[in-house]
Amino acid sequence: MHSKWRGSQEWRRMGMPLTTGSEEACKLYDAIVTQYAGWYDDPSVGGMGGTLSKLAAADPNFVMGQVVTNGLEALGTGRSVKLDSSFKADIDRMVQLAKGAGLTERERKHASAVALFADGYILGMHAFGLEEMNMYALAEEAARKALDLNPLDGWATHSICHVMEMTGRQQEGIKMMEETDKNWTVSVYEKTFYNGL
Repeated sequence: MHSKWRGSQEWRRMGMPLTTGSEEACKLYDAIVTQYAGWYDDPSVGGMGGTLSKLAAADPNFVMGQVVTNGLEALGTGRSVKLDSSFKADIDRMVQLAKGAGLTERERKHASAVALFADGYILGMHAFGLEEMNMYALAEEAARKALDLNPLDGWATHSICHVMEMTGRQQEGIKMMEETDKNWTVSVYEKTFYNGL
């Protein structure tokens, strides 16, 4: 299997410096990213699970280590910040670490992206699924939360329009579309769909 993991100098040369004092953390970060991208376990580093454990031990305050660990947890279906207080604490800790001095903007943005995703930033897509299951009140609630996070969320706008159509609130839907057209017209799908109506 792979044996030459990238250290801090290699990451820096690639224009992606990692903020950690641990050379081992840099190499383990490479190991987990490589395994995840290839979707395999490398036994030389204990597979993905072993690599994550070693990464946490090498530098518990390494933000990108937290990002990849929490990001993989958020992608899985077993944990939710809404239902799992320890996962919520992990996300909160990562967010606090990302506010520390010396981090790159790239590292801060990665932490922010994982936190938003873990907190349900895909609410617009979720809202559409709820609407398709005829759960209109829940769909509208999720879509409105999504739009609070990101007014440009085309899935959320689309979901609310479906809800309003299916609940006989067409005029309210038209008014919403007119009032927010600067937001949803940047969505290629929404613009194409609604201009065809």
